Amino acid sequence: MSKELFEQIEYPGWNKKVKPTFTELKNLIDLKQLHENLEKLGNEIILQHSIKNTLQDKGIINANVHYKDEKYMFLMHPQVDGDRKKEYIGNKKTKQNAVLKAVERYKTWVKVCALLDALEHRCDMLTTQYETFRDNLDPENEMQRWYGF
Repeated sequence: MSKELFEQIEYPGWNKKVKPTFTELKNLIDLKQLHENLEKLGNEIILQHSIKNTLQDKGIINANVHYKDEKYMFLMHPQVDGDRKKEYIGNKKTKQNAVLKAVERYKTWVKVCALLDALEHRCDMLTTQYETFRDNLDPENEMQRWYGF
């Protein structure tokens, strides 16, 4: 290990500079990597939330598209309380294109929501791992968190 690496590390709970052992040094590097991963994950969650909100603002439609005589469009919405709503769109191409885009946005929105759930779950797991790791390095921090002193 290089001397510069030892000097860059601030070991939590230590008031004086003490040369850490190899295991302690490895744990500190792992803790730093966990922290960096949490920051990246947080930025990705913020980005995905903004994409989700943008899709919602543009308008989304949860329905299946059907055509009658390959000309007249109508939508079949999901069943709610045993009733299925059928919505007639018509044969105007501009309106049909707008509806098709809204349906596609809904499909993208569902994928973004699933990705957000996975990212938030991963973030929770990393946060727990980070806190456990940090508390193992600094027992005083754990006492303060649990007992308030």
